[in-house]
Amino acid sequence: MNLWQFFTNKEEQNNPNFNTIYQEVQKSFPDYDDDQLARIVAISSMMSRVAYADLDICKKEQVKMSESVHKWFEFSKDESQKLIELVVKYTKVLSGIENHLYARELNQSLSKPEKIKLLNTLFAIAASDDSVTTIEENEIYNITTELLLTKKEYVQAKMTVLDFLAALKK
Repeated sequence: MNLWQFFTNKEEQNNPNFNTIYQEVQKSFPDYDDDQLARIVAISSMMSRVAYADLDICKKEQVKMSESVHKWFEFSKDESQKLIELVVKYTKVLSGIENHLYARELNQSLSKPEKIKLLNTLFAIAASDDSVTTIEENEIYNITTELLLTKKEYVQAKMTVLDFLAALKK
Protein backbone atom coordinates (compact mmCIF):
# COMPACT_ATOMS: atom_id res chain seq x y z
CA MET A 1 0.00 0.00 0.00
CA ASN A 2 1.43 3.39 -0.94
CA LEU A 3 1.07 6.53 1.15
CA TRP A 4 -1.70 7.98 -1.02
CA GLN A 5 -3.75 4.80 -0.58
CA PHE A 6 -3.19 5.01 3.17
CA PHE A 7 -4.72 8.50 3.22
CA THR A 8 -7.82 7.56 1.24
CA ASN A 9 -10.57 5.10 1.93
CA LYS A 10 -11.44 2.25 -0.45
CA GLU A 11 -14.40 4.14 -1.92
CA GLU A 12 -12.23 7.16 -2.72
CA GLN A 13 -9.55 4.98 -4.32
CA ASN A 14 -12.08 3.41 -6.69
CA ASN A 15 -13.95 6.64 -7.43
CA PRO A 16 -12.61 8.37 -10.56
CA ASN A 17 -13.57 11.77 -9.13
CA PHE A 18 -10.99 11.41 -6.32
CA ASN A 19 -7.20 11.55 -6.59
CA THR A 20 -7.44 12.88 -10.14
CA ILE A 21 -4.68 15.44 -9.79
CA TYR A 22 -2.42 12.90 -8.10
CA GLN A 23 -2.92 10.38 -10.91
CA GLU A 24 -2.21 12.96 -13.62
CA VAL A 25 0.89 14.27 -11.85
CA GLN A 26 2.10 10.69 -11.34
CA LYS A 27 1.90 10.11 -15.11
CA SER A 28 3.85 13.29 -15.84
CA PHE A 29 6.45 12.85 -13.07
CA PRO A 30 7.15 9.09 -12.91
CA ASP A 31 10.59 9.49 -11.26
CA TYR A 32 9.16 10.60 -7.91
CA ASP A 33 8.05 8.16 -5.23
CA ASP A 34 4.54 8.14 -3.81
CA ASP A 35 5.43 10.12 -0.68
CA GLN A 36 7.11 12.86 -2.72
CA LEU A 37 4.22 13.00 -5.18
CA ALA A 38 1.62 13.20 -2.42
CA ARG A 39 3.42 16.19 -0.88
CA ILE A 40 3.98 17.88 -4.26
CA VAL A 41 0.32 17.47 -5.22
CA ALA A 42 -0.95 18.63 -1.84
CA ILE A 43 1.16 21.79 -1.70
CA SER A 44 0.65 22.78 -5.34
CA SER A 45 -3.10 22.12 -5.05
CA MET A 46 -3.31 24.41 -2.02
CA MET A 47 -1.57 27.08 -4.09
CA SER A 48 -4.03 26.63 -6.92
CA ARG A 49 -6.96 26.56 -4.49
CA VAL A 50 -6.06 30.06 -3.26
CA ALA A 51 -5.46 31.41 -6.75
CA TYR A 52 -8.83 30.03 -7.89
CA ALA A 53 -10.76 31.26 -4.84
CA ASP A 54 -12.08 34.18 -6.90
CA LEU A 55 -12.85 31.79 -9.80
CA ASP A 56 -10.06 33.25 -11.91
CA ILE A 57 -6.39 32.34 -12.05
CA CYS A 58 -4.54 35.15 -13.78
CA LYS A 59 -1.17 34.83 -15.50
CA LYS A 60 0.63 36.59 -12.61
CA GLU A 61 -0.75 34.04 -10.15
CA GLN A 62 0.32 31.16 -12.38
CA VAL A 63 3.83 32.62 -12.66
CA LYS A 64 4.04 33.03 -8.87
CA MET A 65 2.80 29.48 -8.31
CA SER A 66 5.41 28.18 -10.75
CA GLU A 67 8.15 30.15 -8.97
CA SER A 68 6.94 28.82 -5.62
CA VAL A 69 6.95 25.21 -6.84
CA HIS A 70 10.47 25.78 -8.17
CA LYS A 71 11.58 26.95 -4.69
CA TRP A 72 9.69 24.33 -2.68
CA PHE A 73 10.75 21.29 -4.70
CA GLU A 74 13.79 22.43 -6.67
CA PHE A 75 12.00 21.61 -9.92
CA SER A 76 13.30 23.01 -13.18
CA LYS A 77 11.30 25.94 -14.52
CA ASP A 78 9.78 23.66 -17.18
CA GLU A 79 8.78 21.05 -14.60
CA SER A 80 7.28 23.76 -12.38
CA GLN A 81 5.28 25.18 -15.23
CA LYS A 82 4.07 21.74 -16.32
CA LEU A 83 2.97 20.89 -12.76
CA ILE A 84 1.10 24.16 -12.33
CA GLU A 85 -0.68 23.75 -15.67
CA LEU A 86 -1.90 20.30 -14.57
CA VAL A 87 -2.93 21.42 -11.12
CA VAL A 88 -4.74 24.53 -12.39
CA LYS A 89 -6.63 22.45 -14.95
CA TYR A 90 -7.87 19.99 -12.35
CA THR A 91 -8.53 22.62 -9.69
CA LYS A 92 -11.05 24.20 -12.03
CA VAL A 93 -12.64 20.86 -12.88
CA LEU A 94 -12.79 19.43 -9.36
CA SER A 95 -13.71 22.67 -7.54
CA GLY A 96 -12.48 21.58 -4.12
CA ILE A 97 -13.67 17.99 -4.07
CA GLU A 98 -10.21 16.74 -3.01
CA ASN A 99 -9.26 19.51 -0.55
CA HIS A 100 -9.63 17.28 2.51
CA LEU A 101 -7.05 14.87 1.06
CA TYR A 102 -4.46 17.63 0.68
CA ALA A 103 -4.94 18.98 4.20
CA ARG A 104 -4.67 15.48 5.63
CA GLU A 105 -1.46 14.82 3.69
CA LEU A 106 0.12 18.11 4.75
CA ASN A 107 -0.77 17.60 8.40
CA GLN A 108 1.10 14.30 8.25
CA SER A 109 4.11 15.43 6.23
CA LEU A 110 4.84 19.08 7.10
CA SER A 111 6.37 20.44 10.26
CA LYS A 112 4.81 23.52 11.86
CA PRO A 113 7.48 25.85 10.39
CA GLU A 114 6.83 24.35 6.94
CA LYS A 115 3.09 24.94 7.35
CA ILE A 116 3.78 28.57 8.26
CA LYS A 117 6.06 28.84 5.22
CA LEU A 118 3.16 27.50 3.14
CA LEU A 119 0.83 30.18 4.56
CA ASN A 120 3.34 32.86 3.57
CA THR A 121 3.56 31.32 0.11
CA LEU A 122 -0.23 31.30 -0.23
CA PHE A 123 -0.44 34.97 0.68
CA ALA A 124 2.34 35.78 -1.80
CA ILE A 125 0.38 34.00 -4.54
CA ALA A 126 -2.80 35.86 -3.60
CA ALA A 127 -0.88 39.16 -3.72
CA SER A 128 0.82 38.44 -7.02
CA ASP A 129 -1.98 40.15 -8.96
CA ASP A 130 -1.51 43.24 -6.76
CA SER A 131 -4.60 42.60 -4.64
CA VAL A 132 -5.51 40.06 -1.97
CA THR A 133 -9.30 39.82 -2.10
CA THR A 134 -11.47 39.00 0.88
CA ILE A 135 -12.36 35.72 -0.83
CA GLU A 136 -8.65 34.79 -1.04
CA GLU A 137 -8.12 35.82 2.59
CA ASN A 138 -11.03 33.59 3.64
CA GLU A 139 -9.70 30.65 1.63
CA ILE A 140 -6.28 31.01 3.27
CA TYR A 141 -7.96 31.21 6.68
CA ASN A 142 -9.82 27.96 5.91
CA ILE A 143 -6.51 26.36 4.96
CA THR A 144 -4.98 27.69 8.19
CA THR A 145 -7.60 25.88 10.26
CA GLU A 146 -7.30 22.71 8.14
CA LEU A 147 -3.54 22.74 8.79
CA LEU A 148 -4.23 23.07 12.53
CA LEU A 149 -2.52 26.46 12.76
CA THR A 150 -3.63 29.34 14.97
CA LYS A 151 -5.30 32.60 14.10
CA LYS A 152 -2.15 34.35 15.35
CA GLU A 153 -0.05 32.45 12.76
CA TYR A 154 -2.61 33.37 10.09
CA VAL A 155 -2.45 37.06 11.03
CA GLN A 156 1.36 37.03 11.03
CA ALA A 157 1.38 35.58 7.51
CA LYS A 158 -1.29 38.05 6.41
CA MET A 159 0.86 40.94 7.62
CA THR A 160 3.43 40.08 4.92
CA VAL A 161 0.98 41.33 2.26
CA LEU A 162 -0.62 44.20 4.15
CA ASP A 163 -0.14 46.64 1.26
CA PHE A 164 -2.09 44.33 -1.08
CA LEU A 165 -5.19 43.71 1.04
CA ALA A 166 -8.22 44.79 -1.02
CA ALA A 167 -10.20 45.47 2.16
CA LEU A 168 -7.73 48.23 3.10
CA LYS A 169 -7.63 49.92 -0.31
CA LYS A 170 -9.76 52.90 -1.23
